[in-house]
Amino acid sequence: MRILDLLSLSTRMFRSKSSRTFLTVGGMSIGIGVIIFMFSLGYGLQKVILEKIATTESLLSLDILEGESKNPPLNQSVVETVEKLSGVKKVVAFSNLTVKAFDGETGAELKAIVSRESF
Repeated sequence: MRILDLLSLSTRMFRSKSSRTFLTVGGMSIGIGVIIFMFSLGYGLQKVILEKIATTESLLSLDILEGESKNPPLNQSVVETVEKLSGVKKVVAFSNLTVKAFDGETGAELKAIVSRESF
């Protein structure tokens, strides 16, 4: 079959089955539109998260936690030592507290972060 015959056959089918052609083109347009919308939504949310939530200040902070190790405990002298390091702008000491309360069969758990000015 020649290319000219294929084009003639396809255009004739478009004209004779116009409703099927319209529904096919409409369905493909809706599908492509939904895919473009989903990609745009994803990239937009990513941009908002990177600009608003993950700021440069949060990426430049360092958390030092007191854990179960043989290192000395976190106290005022350790905070002063960290403050004297080059490149450190601010040191904030805080405690992460968890309180569990029970009243018979029911219980509740409260978590709080408390800033500590002095140890």
